[in-house]
Amino acid sequence: MIWAHSTLSTSDNVSKVLRLHALTEHYLDRLLALRLRKANAVLDDARFSYHHKRILVEALGALPSNILESLKRLTSLRNKCAHNAHPSITVAEIQHAAQPIKETYETVQKDHAKNGVSLDEMGAFSWALFSEITLCITPYEIAFAELTIPNKPLEPMR
Repeated sequence: MIWAHSTLSTSDNVSKVLRLHALTEHYLDRLLALRLRKANAVLDDARFSYHHKRILVEALGALPSNILESLKRLTSLRNKCAHNAHPSITVAEIQHAAQPIKETYETVQKDHAKNGVSLDEMGAFSWALFSEITLCITPYEIAFAELTIPNKPLEPMR
């Protein structure tokens, strides 16, 4: 639902880029919250930008390099939109941003076409990147939930 709300509620690529960037920052924050003992030292400090958070996530090894590269390229698109009075995003720019996660991007396009669902280039990139990130974060969230259930002893390793 979070992806649909942030992506499908607008039709222009500039808005989609800005919304996807904000959504991925939410997930960077979540990864840092799950991986750092004192994550609030980073998350509550406004001086820590998206770039800094991405670098910390990279240093922690919390996301694969191809996803991090796609996030870098997304940031370039975001900066183009944020610092231009009349921004526009081309299909070629979207494809360039999606190139590090090309296999997932192409699978998303094929699956949607096969199911008769219309999804533009930015929608496919957005869904592919969202899917890749959630596949990486879900194990951390499950482990965190298991480790923080009160009065539940940890199972011995087998």
